[in-house]
Amino acid sequence: MTEHTPLHQADTYIQKHSDADISHSIYPDCLQKYYPEEMESE
Repeated sequence: MTEHTPLHQADTYIQKHSDADISHSIYPDCLQKYYPEEMESE
């Protein structure tokens, strides 16, 4: 995604206008399923 996508714009708006702390992470179960090599490095 680029900074011009609607999702990014929504993230920016929410962060600027609330106390929300938005992070972009992946659920551990999905990480294990789709990126098992990343789990091994932790």
